[in-house]
Amino acid sequence: MGAAPKQRDIFTRRYRTIPGRTFSELQFQIQFVAELRLTLRKDVTVWATINEEPNARACAKHRAMGVLPGVSDLTFRWGPPLQQLHLELKAGGRKPTEQQLLFGARAKLDGAYYEWCDSLDAAVGIVKKYGLLK
Repeated sequence: MGAAPKQRDIFTRRYRTIPGRTFSELQFQIQFVAELRLTLRKDVTVWATINEEPNARACAKHRAMGVLPGVSDLTFRWGPPLQQLHLELKAGGRKPTEQQLLFGARAKLDGAYYEWCDSLDAAVGIVKKYGLLK
């Protein structure tokens, strides 16, 4: 990897590091779902589970409503026979949390598939692997 880009400050005339642009999980998921809308097979159902909330009050309300910590970002269902894939999306070099891995282990015990990825290319590769694209 190369060094971070530098820029000269117009007032101090010193060089400073330009912060890199981070690709958030939200942006990653939106871009992936937009691509899925164009390429997913018609017999595949996909939905998102939103577990993150901007404040503690909303989190408490959703927990009371039955939100399960660790549930994957996207769930795909197709068949027959009925099959299910749980896909956890990560960005910025992050890894799944312990709760997310526990959910994945439970899903596998129930006969579902569980995968996680940290790039758009990897996400597309996973849905291709299961034959979910046109």
